[in-house]
Amino acid sequence: LARMIPQAHESVHRGEWDHQRFLGVEIAGKTLGVLGAGKIGRIVIERARSLQMRVLVYDPYLTAEAVRQMGAEQVGLDELMARSDFLTLHMPRNAETENILGAEQLAAA
Repeated sequence: LARMIPQAHESVHRGEWDHQRFLGVEIAGKTLGVLGAGKIGRIVIERARSLQMRVLVYDPYLTAEAVRQMGAEQVGLDELMARSDFLTLHMPRNAETENILGAEQLAAA
């Protein structure tokens, strides 16, 4: 998404190509919001940190210390949405998580 690949693809199919528009953005120094820090979420955190991203985590099952040991900061969902440049979701779909993100939360981000 940082490289705007879907938009670039659509532009090419319309016969247009504005190279400057699709250069993307540098992700180093940006903030990644991770919802769910289980096995997959932890791998994503590790990779994001290797790309020099700041990482915020929302996972109600982990302690702040456990998240800190991953090199991330534990925050509430509203704060994660407000401070993140990018979001990644790694939670199972269940009664607690089914509607965790919706149009309202994404619009506020």
